[in-house]
Amino acid sequence: MNIKLLDLDINSAGEYLRNIVFPKQREDDRGCYSTFKVANNFKECDKNKYKFLLYYLNECDYVDNDDNYFIDDNPHIYSYESDELVCMWYWDGDGVLLIYSKSDNVIYLNRDCKKDYTWKRYSTI
Repeated sequence: MNIKLLDLDINSAGEYLRNIVFPKQREDDRGCYSTFKVANNFKECDKNKYKFLLYYLNECDYVDNDDNYFIDDNPHIYSYESDELVCMWYWDGDGVLLIYSKSDNVIYLNRDCKKDYTWKRYSTI
């Protein structure tokens, strides 16, 4: 990435990452809301490859003996990665979008994808 995410405010960083994962086809596109076409450099991956992200994605506090996080109503989680980012999302009435920067060890989470101002940032260090 050509930008230091931590120099941006949280919402600007989240939207910057969203536009990397979901390149706009039209001016009014909003990734993980009006378009779900990920950039060509992202490949589908097993969500369990980044199991620690499931905790943040689901705000879940129950873990079984095999270190599996449980998700209410078991929504389908889409999971993609590039060399620099991991992106996961699901819909439960609202879209929940998580983007993880591998190099910064920082998670950006938006629990209502249609909005561009509800991002939260979590450090995994």
